[in-house]
Amino acid sequence: MRYDELTRDEYRRRAADMIMHFEGFHPRPYDARDGKATIGYGYTFNRDNNVELFDRAGITLTEGQRQHLAVIDAAMPGQRTALGLQAPIVLTRQQARDLLELASLDRYEDAANRMRLPYSDERAVVVSITYNRGSGRVLGDAMHPFRAALEQDDRAEAWYQIRYNSWGTSSRDEAGLRKRRGMEAQIFGLYEDPQNVTREEALSVYRMFELHRENIEALERRWGVAFDGRSERGANNIVTMANRDYPDLVRVYGRVPTITEALTPARDRLLRDLREQYPELADRLGPDAFPPLSVFVDPGRALRSPPFPRQTAAAVSWPDSMRSR
Repeated sequence: MRYDELTRDEYRRRAADMIMHFEGFHPRPYDARDGKATIGYGYTFNRDNNVELFDRAGITLTEGQRQHLAVIDAAMPGQRTALGLQAPIVLTRQQARDLLELASLDRYEDAANRMRLPYSDERAVVVSITYNRGSGRVLGDAMHPFRAALEQDDRAEAWYQIRYNSWGTSSRDEAGLRKRRGMEAQIFGLYEDPQNVTREEALSVYRMFELHRENIEALERRWGVAFDGRSERGANNIVTMANRDYPDLVRVYGRVPTITEALTPARDRLLRDLREQYPELADRLGPDAFPPLSVFVDPGRALRSPPFPRQTAAAVSWPDSMRSR
């Protein structure tokens, strides 16, 4: 799998931008309903090195602010939330960014380091998920399928795991988390280059889709656009929500696609190959005859049998109208 490699500084800037858009800015301490005291762009006071991190970020503290952070650092873990919510600190946006990018981002790179990801947009996505879920969950059983996909260089499977299978466990925040994962999956990328999809890449995308078709259909029906094109629960349409709520990310990385839109580049590549293979049928091998959701490929692997072999030959289904001729 080829990564969109970046310089270290560019990678850190992109990772920080991504997290800032997802977390939102809060100048004062607040309760994020997760048992922690939070400020800025998702920075939590529930740690024992707040003074060190504020100094590393270059934030000038009054003596009273420094003393309060020192009290939090020395407190028992169960006392830090209450103390953090009382912190007499108001951050500017730049201070909050410095606290994230210069001081605390490194703490959330453990999972990406263990996965040996280069500085890239893909690594930035893993850091964003870690910032949201924590290293323990990203490196634990919950996201083992994602890590297995990376080990097998299976970009399509990794994309699926991000978009559909890594939102978390808080049902109260499920819509917002799925919205975030939808944008993170778009940034990670289903294709290395959607304008130049290879045959193997197209087959890999459809193997992933065939393997998870039922689950994708159920989740899209509830959280996106159903396979029949309907979106009955607009308030929970994470595709619409993500494209509305993350405009700056959309400008850089593109819109979060519906599943039909996501599959279209793979469908188009497979049809192109078929037209070259069967020129006498070229006029009948157009996109109208093969909607993206109606292409079937042998996934070549079982749901419960990782790692995921990629050598199985794929068979693209023909419409009944063509089979009968």
